[in-house]
Amino acid sequence: AIKDGWQQRQIHNSAYSHLKEVETGKRKIVGLNYAKMDDEPPINAMSIESNLGTIQAQKLVDIRTKRDNDAVKKCLEMVTISAKTGDNLFPHVLEAVRNFCTLGEIMDAMKQVFGTWMAPSGF
Repeated sequence: AIKDGWQQRQIHNSAYSHLKEVETGKRKIVGLNYAKMDDEPPINAMSIESNLGTIQAQKLVDIRTKRDNDAVKKCLEMVTISAKTGDNLFPHVLEAVRNFCTLGEIMDAMKQVFGTWMAPSGF
């Protein structure tokens, strides 16, 4: 069912039906399309500083230069080995996090064994 996209198709169809019912008013949601306040206060959206990406990239560079790269390499190898052998990955992932491995590095270590699976679109 997953490979044929049946579940994904059901999710899409359900979401489409729900949206259509809300938009036509058949499904009433208080505050959205029913029983709205006359004088709603404006919503102040959170603003993000334009240099946030640069700041985060610099933090990543700092972490990578200050961490013990030999320990990082060992942790990532243990994640890959555990994935191959079927051992519990959780303790090795936690150890990798404690040694400042990034999420991308941990995922890459697992992708070596599991690969990348993409859900079918259902259509």
